[in-house]
Amino acid sequence: MSFAGRKREPYFSVILPSYNRPRLSIRALNSLLAQSFESFEILFAEDGSAHFKNAAAWGEAASQSLKDKRLRYFQWNKNRGVSYARNLAIRNARGAWIAFLDSDDEWKPEHLSLLYQYISKNTGVLALQSKETWMRSGLKVIPPKHLRKIGGDIFNQSLLRCCVTTSVAAVSVEVFKDIGFFDEKLPACEDYDFWLRVSAVHQIHLLPETTAIRYQGHEDHLSFLYPQMDRFRVYSLGKFIRAPNGKTSWLKFLFFSSNLPFFLPRNTRMQRNMARYYAKNKCQILWRGALKRGRMFRALKFFFFDKLLFSNFERYKIAGG
Repeated sequence: MSFAGRKREPYFSVILPSYNRPRLSIRALNSLLAQSFESFEILFAEDGSAHFKNAAAWGEAASQSLKDKRLRYFQWNKNRGVSYARNLAIRNARGAWIAFLDSDDEWKPEHLSLLYQYISKNTGVLALQSKETWMRSGLKVIPPKHLRKIGGDIFNQSLLRCCVTTSVAAVSVEVFKDIGFFDEKLPACEDYDFWLRVSAVHQIHLLPETTAIRYQGHEDHLSFLYPQMDRFRVYSLGKFIRAPNGKTSWLKFLFFSSNLPFFLPRNTRMQRNMARYYAKNKCQILWRGALKRGRMFRALKFFFFDKLLFSNFERYKIAGG
């Protein structure tokens, strides 16, 4: 996972993962090619899409965009998930900074330029995001107050929800030395997991400008595909609590294998206590909800996590902090 010796050109490497979204991907790609800032490359990670080799699916207008010299393709036959796609692109990136754009969103032409200006004027910045406009069914949506963007030390708020929109975020490659990559075993909430780890060790700066459009309501959005999303957040919080020294441990049996392409930063005792508090609350919601729906095995599992793992956690003699 070392980035040592990497030639830091261009300035930005933009990661664009896609799965079965040819026309939306072209809209996103065209917004990249329209950037006023010029020092960037695009890593288009096509995650086993059925339509990739079907030229008609992309449309006639896509032909020139797909031939741009700044565009680098990565494709494979089997769908492996957005985290795999992002990680593969990150490992092959040449830039000093990694910026992200999801295939169903788009940037305004000044997005990269404003990120660059902020980084240049503020020393010590390693992670940042801008604001975005929300759109649903062609109409502008005003986000509720509790979902409005924040910046700085946002770890506590990141325990409750993901406070970073990945499509408007960028991180220095140095960040990956601290926290590793996206968790490929998470089918959803991988953004929550990643930005929680980033916010534990770095401030996430916030630009005042709105530089992107975020489209909502797609049928293939992960929130539609996976109910009870908090179960994935519990997994992330459990990792965080039980790995104060950067190692995974007991969660091998929880949801997925522990052989994962990430590691965790050193976490303070206060951070672990906060994580434990939110994990316990989420477990209570999950086991009570599962009990109401008659899903006894799931209810017992999260009841066990609630009562035995996330309660009285200090009896496990967690070192450090």
